[in-house]
Amino acid sequence: MRSKLIVVVVLMFALCGCGKANEMVNTSVDKDTVLMEENNEQISTTDIVEEIVENQESDKQIIEDACTWLSIDIRSHTSEYGSYALFGNADIDLEFDYGLFKESMNELDKYNEKINSLSDEYSKIKESWNLSIEQLELLNEQLENTDIMELKEFDNSKFNQYSDALFDYARPIVYGE
Repeated sequence: MRSKLIVVVVLMFALCGCGKANEMVNTSVDKDTVLMEENNEQISTTDIVEEIVENQESDKQIIEDACTWLSIDIRSHTSEYGSYALFGNADIDLEFDYGLFKESMNELDKYNEKINSLSDEYSKIKESWNLSIEQLELLNEQLENTDIMELKEFDNSKFNQYSDALFDYARPIVYGE
């Protein structure tokens, strides 16, 4: 709460223009709300705090977005490659699918940064995420060094194990289960 109050005070100075206090027509203060009239606009601390909260991505949202990306944009592709390597055929266009996989991999750094910026309260999430990503990077390296249509081995079992653990840790946070 204290950090939000500091942010509100800083924002108030920024909104006032720091050196433009003389341009303010009226400032009234009470214990709950600060109203500033400048150019006929009223701004309350409540409005400022609500805007800050709306712009902050919650831990729950970070976890949900990262897990969705890992499950839908990444894991679904690696499952196809594992099946192709094992059985030698695919029901999909693997080259097209690999292009989609590579595009999705461009998001890795963004999600990695967000997950690893979570507090230690989410240590199990961070640990299983990092183990999943370590395996994903190994799989990605293999794919980069092999023509997708020549793929004979593709063991994604550790990646699946770690991402399953991640999803298990994330489920109660995201869905309240």
